[in-house]
Amino acid sequence: MTNLLVRSLDGLARLCYFAGRNRVMRMSLLALCAVSIGIIGWARTARFEDTVVYTLTPNTVRSTLTNRYVSVSGQFVLEGVYETTTTIAGLISRSVRFIPLNVAGDANPLYVLDEGLPQIIEKQTVTLVGKLLEGRAPGPNRYLKVMVPPSATLFDLLNGVSVALLSIVAAGVVLTWLVRKRDYVLSIPFGLADDATASTSPRLLWFGSLGAGYGDVILRQIPVSFRAIPAEARLMPTHYPDLWSVNIRRPWLVQHTVVATSYGALPAVRIQFEDERGIMREGVIVANKTPTLKAMLDVLRFVGQ
Repeated sequence: MTNLLVRSLDGLARLCYFAGRNRVMRMSLLALCAVSIGIIGWARTARFEDTVVYTLTPNTVRSTLTNRYVSVSGQFVLEGVYETTTTIAGLISRSVRFIPLNVAGDANPLYVLDEGLPQIIEKQTVTLVGKLLEGRAPGPNRYLKVMVPPSATLFDLLNGVSVALLSIVAAGVVLTWLVRKRDYVLSIPFGLADDATASTSPRLLWFGSLGAGYGDVILRQIPVSFRAIPAEARLMPTHYPDLWSVNIRRPWLVQHTVVATSYGALPAVRIQFEDERGIMREGVIVANKTPTLKAMLDVLRFVGQ
């Protein structure tokens, strides 16, 4: 159970570290948020649309049902087909056709847009469901566009999924910020260091920022070596000691803890210190075993005195 907890905490910290540094992921999350907000706005607006299907009868005043869904029965008449040309965005022209539908008892035919229609058989009674729309010249004043009313359940589902995605992203952002405040390494609640990992782990590991001199780059789980003189202590990468360094002029706050790393549960200190520029900084130094950490702290106690 302890090993599972250590792996889970270390995996969470690594995931937050990757998310905080990866620009593609950040841009993807921003795009996901924008799409989710758009879907929520669209779904909630569409949810309030009247999707009741009204029956269109000869006695119905058609103007009262404009932009509503209707059901109508009648017979197509191929004579008197209304054809016109419309322009899309002022650039693309397309031809559209409106077919008259004679409704029994109504002297005025209802024009039906020739899109999504079943097979047209003249003088055969058909029942159509669609949206009654207001036309524009040179087309008819009103026409029926055959379509199925949208499902309110679908709108609710889209809204729920989008809200859930936004909540997950928001929780992820907050969690990443909190883990960042802990230098991307999490302490184990009531944890004990695992001495079995001492032989496989480097002597010392650094978690934290490199400071303003290196663009405030944040590194995680980097093997380091420790050197100290009375004026300052210095942490340098083990394999490339000239690449960068973390200089500790005066340690202010040292908090002992046990943290989760990819090597297991290891003893560590969360340290607040003054660097070579006099700036207060924070970081985490992890040791492979407790005596190693104690020896380093014994030396660090005399730095800046």
